[in-house]
Amino acid sequence: MSDLLSLLCNDPSSLKTVTFDDLPNQLLLKIFSGVEAVSCSAWAEAETSTESEAYETVKDDTLEALVNGYQKRYCLPLVCKRWSKLLAQPSYLWASLYIDFHELWNIQQRFLEAQLFFPWISLRALSMQHLQLDFDSWCQQYYQGAFSSVQAGSSVGTLLQMLDGSLQQLKLQDAGFVVNQLFLDSLAASQHLQHLQLFDISSDVFVSDKLRALTRLVELKNLELGNRGESQEHIRQHHSSFFPTQVCSLPNLVSLHVQSPLVTHIDSAISRLSQLRTLIMDGCSLHHVSSCLVQLTQLQTLCLADNESLGIRKDHKEWWPEELTMLTSLTSLDLSCCSISCVPVTLASLSNLGHIDIGANWAFPGTMLPLALGGCSCIHSLRMDSCNLSVLPTCLCMWTRMESLILVNNQLRELPMEFTSLANLRDLDLASNNFLKFPTLLVALTNLARVSFNGCAELQVPLSLHTLSSLSNLTLLDFTCDLSRSGSRWSAVSNLMNLALVLEALNRTNASILRL
Repeated sequence: MSDLLSLLCNDPSSLKTVTFDDLPNQLLLKIFSGVEAVSCSAWAEAETSTESEAYETVKDDTLEALVNGYQKRYCLPLVCKRWSKLLAQPSYLWASLYIDFHELWNIQQRFLEAQLFFPWISLRALSMQHLQLDFDSWCQQYYQGAFSSVQAGSSVGTLLQMLDGSLQQLKLQDAGFVVNQLFLDSLAASQHLQHLQLFDISSDVFVSDKLRALTRLVELKNLELGNRGESQEHIRQHHSSFFPTQVCSLPNLVSLHVQSPLVTHIDSAISRLSQLRTLIMDGCSLHHVSSCLVQLTQLQTLCLADNESLGIRKDHKEWWPEELTMLTSLTSLDLSCCSISCVPVTLASLSNLGHIDIGANWAFPGTMLPLALGGCSCIHSLRMDSCNLSVLPTCLCMWTRMESLILVNNQLRELPMEFTSLANLRDLDLASNNFLKFPTLLVALTNLARVSFNGCAELQVPLSLHTLSSLSNLTLLDFTCDLSRSGSRWSAVSNLMNLALVLEALNRTNASILRL
């Protein structure tokens, strides 16, 4: 095959019409794997997203070769006997199965009918390793009567039993519709399952003992549990202090993600997860961080984002125990949107801490990052967006290993001269600030690759901007803003002419993008 491709590339005259019948099985399967690679809705979200990581996220969330619609399930096998036989055999083509019940509402009777669906699955059960099922509140309303939650749990349970020998990863979105005792018992039999995601579990199931069935998944390495946001007052009355301790009986867990406002604390039983490296407890109701985390000697990532009661009207010593200085393996800490007014100074003792996210914590100027934190010599990434900053904290300019700095949506008007000490800085996001003049001191940061002033409507582009041509690593310079709010900036012909000169100068280097 490689010789044939090489010949076609080197000798165009050798090209000829090739039919599907001429293609080897391996190449046919490769072509088929691209059919409906991602769902239409997933691509639509990516197209409208402004995040540079959108396509990567879609690729990760939808696994590798999704089965969505009829293309792979029904149409391809009907083409000819060869294709039917080829597609029926176990292969990597069927390693991933994705079912969006909302998109399949108009064919739900055919799709879920046992005579059609389960025989189709049985032919490929040995190949399927990844399964993702998406329900939503619409499905729950639509299927009542015609396809109740009991029937859904039974069907999904049957599916899990058929995939028992091969299933390694299971993702359920809006899982409250099907996560019941019957489903959990079937799930517990998936002895080879390594990755499990159950989001939007009902509150009644989440706080009950039904989750104990998960403790039989002895090979599980990654677990994500989320509780949906229906009315929870009656649950809180009986569970004023809650943590799903069942997850602490999974000794091989490497990553644990718990998301629920019903979770009020971190239970000491978590110390049994000796191999845990990632702990995410976002969107919970934590009032303090437990000192028992020091028992997790391999913990590298700790995310406590969106715990809005964590630091409100408290000194940092009240919610961050001093014993946590023993988390010597910690490399990433997320305290965004936690109502904190000051980062614990004891973080300076965490010698491996490289990334900190303290965004969306509204604080008085100069109080968020104490000067004592200047000793955090390993910090290479900081996110400090929406923190009411009018002046950069002094200790920030002492983190000379900084490579990525996000200061979006603050009140900054200028950068201090000490900022030039960040010689390793590559990514700088100053979007939605109050800059009036372009900070020309940036020309001293020769490693800069991406700089954004997106939304800085009052920023005036100076004539000296052409000096940025000395930044040989620059690939993105973003001045995007709402023109209706900044007429003075763009009305001057000199600014437009200067930007053209800048673009010409930057194009002579490696700068590939200039966004205006």
